[in-house]
Amino acid sequence: RTVVRGVARGVGGAVLQVAGAVGTMASRLSEARQAEARLKEKRDRRAAEKAAGSRSNMSMAKHIDTTASADHSVSVLGFEYRQINAGRQAEHTRSYMKYHADRAARWATAFPDIPKFVGGSVNISYKLRKSSKLKRFCRKGVPIELRPTVWMQVSGAADKMKASPGRYAELVKSPENKFSEQILLDMHRTFPNNIHFRPDGCPRQKQLHRVLLAYSNHNPSVGYCQGMNFVCGMLLLILDGNEEQTFWLFDGLISKLPPNMYAEDMKGIQAECSTFFAIMKEDYPELSAELEKRGALHVMPAIVVKWLINAFVDTVPEETVLRIWDALIYEDWKVLYRVGFAILLMAHRSGELMTHDAASILEFLSNIGWALYDCNAVFAVAFDEIDSKGKVKRARINRLRDTIEK
Repeated sequence: RTVVRGVARGVGGAVLQVAGAVGTMASRLSEARQAEARLKEKRDRRAAEKAAGSRSNMSMAKHIDTTASADHSVSVLGFEYRQINAGRQAEHTRSYMKYHADRAARWATAFPDIPKFVGGSVNISYKLRKSSKLKRFCRKGVPIELRPTVWMQVSGAADKMKASPGRYAELVKSPENKFSEQILLDMHRTFPNNIHFRPDGCPRQKQLHRVLLAYSNHNPSVGYCQGMNFVCGMLLLILDGNEEQTFWLFDGLISKLPPNMYAEDMKGIQAECSTFFAIMKEDYPELSAELEKRGALHVMPAIVVKWLINAFVDTVPEETVLRIWDALIYEDWKVLYRVGFAILLMAHRSGELMTHDAASILEFLSNIGWALYDCNAVFAVAFDEIDSKGKVKRARINRLRDTIEK
């Protein structure tokens, strides 16, 4: 019995040890399965983000031409352009497509419910709230397929459109006004390098004419000014010809531009120009001195006027314009100042300014923006550098403008 009891105790102890070991193994197995499940979930999430990025990348591939050997190409918005430095352009395109895919994946994770632009119409019932996070994301670029929805939301255009149903239809029926002749004259001057605005009298030109005439009746204190045709025309292309939504987004964008910039007497844009140069002289004296040395200061006003009044349309590459507008529409016109200074600073630091004299400086400055296909480089200066110093702020610009106007 003693032996049996000893054996029993030994067996019992062994059973308990085995049970404990089994319990430990089961616990570890459970932990391993949970870890594997978490890993699978993480892999699935990354795969989903990659797929979203890939789909957006395909969209981006249509948007930026990658045939560097071709002399001409046509973007998805219909712009024809001659390649500048084809080798570097192709290299940048490949790099930017990766960047765009990464940003699209991040947007899909951070804002998964933003409806994509489909069927030529923005879903205005969707509500996107502004936040510091959304502002940061807009500065880094809005994916192509989300851009119309985001712009309509952050500009306030969607809310205005919902609050005024039928307003655009009424305005289209309004009689012609004192701006009608100038609007008509500017139709054939609008994007002659865009296949959708050719030939004269084409559907897009007629749409643009209706939207601009409607706006001049909607806001007669602003009416119409040359330059508005390029801004409105770009929006019409972005919104795939949706006139009503183009009208409201145009109204929202105009409210983001400097006050009185489109005034008939041109005093508003003259004040903006003077304010721009006053800040440049204070903040960037070396740049200002170099421009003066090159005999550029007397031609610079014409360059800056076009930058501001066109909101950089028809002065920089298409994708750079859209990236500028991503920030401009979320924020306001101070973005135009920062980008303008960034362009000039980049030219100064690269040494390009110093290669020109009074005879060639006008042509150089007139075309300075067209080589800026690397919009991330522009924004690195405009936001990471200029904005971080806190000098080109709305309050300061307003104060200087008020002083100049007095």
